[in-house]
Amino acid sequence: MKFGPVPLSEAEGAILAHSQRTGRGTVKKGTVLTAESLTKLREAGVAEVIAAKLDADDVHEDAAAARLAEAVAGDNVRVDRAFTGRANMFSESAGVLSVDAAAIDAILADGAGRARAIAAPIIDGHAQELPVHLPMKVEREPARAAYDRAAADIAAHLDTGRSVAWLCVGDPMFYGSFMYFAARLGGAHRVEIVPGITSLSACAAQAHVPLAGRNDILSVIPATVGRKALRKALKRADSAVIVKVGRHFEVVRDVLRELGLENDATILEAATTGSESMLRLPDVPEVEQSYFSTILVRRGELA
Repeated sequence: MKFGPVPLSEAEGAILAHSQRTGRGTVKKGTVLTAESLTKLREAGVAEVIAAKLDADDVHEDAAAARLAEAVAGDNVRVDRAFTGRANMFSESAGVLSVDAAAIDAILADGAGRARAIAAPIIDGHAQELPVHLPMKVEREPARAAYDRAAADIAAHLDTGRSVAWLCVGDPMFYGSFMYFAARLGGAHRVEIVPGITSLSACAAQAHVPLAGRNDILSVIPATVGRKALRKALKRADSAVIVKVGRHFEVVRDVLRELGLENDATILEAATTGSESMLRLPDVPEVEQSYFSTILVRRGELA
């Protein structure tokens, strides 16, 4: 798959990544661009779009969502038509929801994470892989229990004299799950940490947005902190990087608008990869963004 900016002259048949408003309605995210939709975009003054062009062996996101939903739906569950890579499921009867946790774990175990996909070309057939599934919940106890179990599994391999490599995207000590394993394993085993490129450094380089200079105050803010804490941190910073955007996107955008910073903000997803997406914040549609999206905010120009 090829993903990124595409001139309208080359965009027919590509899949639009972000909704675009025009004078004749909105061309929605996920639309396969036709001559008609391209005409609407040209009339609106659009010169290029962020879009995906599928290779012959790629599967469209709607088809993939539909297949996955049908596979896990079960009895008395209706799967709605897939759109924008998502298929909603609805109960057709009243009762108690029963989730087959083992089946979901099996599906997750069969999928390659971002770090695993990047490292795939150098992983030979002799390596034993230990998938680690971490619950994405606000409560800390489920995650702590998962860290304890995984650390015990890793320690068992280390005790036999094997080496274990933990794959991660970015730097392992910057919002990385590895830090929790290092704390659990470091007392009894030698742990070597290879520094990586943080998401904020990668995004700044791709967007050509300086993070800080001279006496600038740089704040790194998780979008999960809430509206009040986000506003307070942004007021004090010359530059800011907002991470873990996801479903908190609209709150983040509202706060940036309140502070007059929306035009100084750029949002990136999957920076430095083949599926990178980068837009000025005012150009982003009013939809939930990826959890892995990052927003850069810089007040004014460098002196």
